[in-house]
Amino acid sequence: MDLIEIDESEHLTKNFTMKGLMTKVDLRRGKPPSRCVSVCLGLIFALLAGNIGQLLYYHMFIHPMSADLIQAGAAEKLQLEDTLTNLTENKDQLQKSYNTLEQEKDQLQTNYSNMQKSSDELHREKHELQRNYSSLETSYTDLNQSKYQLQSRYQSLSRDKDVLEQSYNDLRRNNEQLQTNYSSLETIRGGLTKERDQMEQSYSILKQEKDQLQLNCEGVQRNLTNLQREKHELQRNYSSLEGDKDQLQKNNNDLQSRYNTLQREKDQLRTDYNSLTAERDQLQQRVNRLTRACPSGWNKFGESCFFLSKTSRSWQSSKNFCNSKGGDLAILNSRDKMMFVKGLLEVHVHAWIGLTDSVSEGTWRWVDQTKTTTTFWGPSQPDNWKNTEDCGEIRRTGNDVDWNDSNCNSERFCICERSP
Repeated sequence: MDLIEIDESEHLTKNFTMKGLMTKVDLRRGKPPSRCVSVCLGLIFALLAGNIGQLLYYHMFIHPMSADLIQAGAAEKLQLEDTLTNLTENKDQLQKSYNTLEQEKDQLQTNYSNMQKSSDELHREKHELQRNYSSLETSYTDLNQSKYQLQSRYQSLSRDKDVLEQSYNDLRRNNEQLQTNYSSLETIRGGLTKERDQMEQSYSILKQEKDQLQLNCEGVQRNLTNLQREKHELQRNYSSLEGDKDQLQKNNNDLQSRYNTLQREKDQLRTDYNSLTAERDQLQQRVNRLTRACPSGWNKFGESCFFLSKTSRSWQSSKNFCNSKGGDLAILNSRDKMMFVKGLLEVHVHAWIGLTDSVSEGTWRWVDQTKTTTTFWGPSQPDNWKNTEDCGEIRRTGNDVDWNDSNCNSERFCICERSP
């Protein structure tokens, strides 16, 4: 049993110290105690046996025992037997502790194996992440190169667009010239067609005359040769007319194709013209708004008129007030408007503007339902203090002007905006 314990102790020491799970001091503290207990018990038994033997020798051979000494020896014997019994129980208890420690050792070995597996899995995941990182870096480099290539292609396409516009103008002029040439060719073709019909009629007459002359071949042999030459000439002319006809048909098809192309280009130009007309009308409306005067009491800026109320109201009451004056709470979506309205406000004055997130918390919209894009919130704003601030106001502090969210029921001046 002692040899087995020694081998297991050495095996655990090597494994746990090599893997870094326990130190040699910890293992030394945790060695099974059964060997020490066995040695101690053996020594105690030897000492007890020696003492008993000495007492018996002394009393039996050297000094005969008296009744008192015999009783004292018996009592001491009983005490030693009790001690032996206690030591035996302690040995059993230590054996149980040893068995418990053996189980804990097996559990630690199992935990170590699981930790080793987890470590291997983490190493594999680390290598996989490194490969993914390298792949992402390569993709990022490729995307940058694609970006530069697209920019170069965009510049090239812009230049090609200018060249195509110039080519379009040239083609348009060529088309007009071809249209004129086509009309002339149509006139020539009509004349050639009439001449061909006349020649065909002449050919028919000549053929009839030829047949008649063949019946009278004795008298008109000399004319036959001439007629044959004329016949060949007519055939050549007929072939030439057929070629001209084919060429004219081809030209007609080409002109029809160009006509269709020009028709599509005309439609595109009509669409562009309508778009330009709409833009012109919009610009005219803006010009009209810019030149039109504001009502009395209103201050003009750009295409809008602004009005600062003299009475404090809630946000909704201020909106109704602006509606009654033909406008609405102001939409201050540019730095220029902010600077203009700043001139209408005195220092430390707060005024309602057409800004609220009452429909969806955190989504600020103007009174025309458009979302805010350019914002001028003050420091740490909007903060929705106590979850009660859903309306926007403009405030002036010294030379600075910014936005703040406030309780919609608070009474403030208001900035109204309308068209001239």
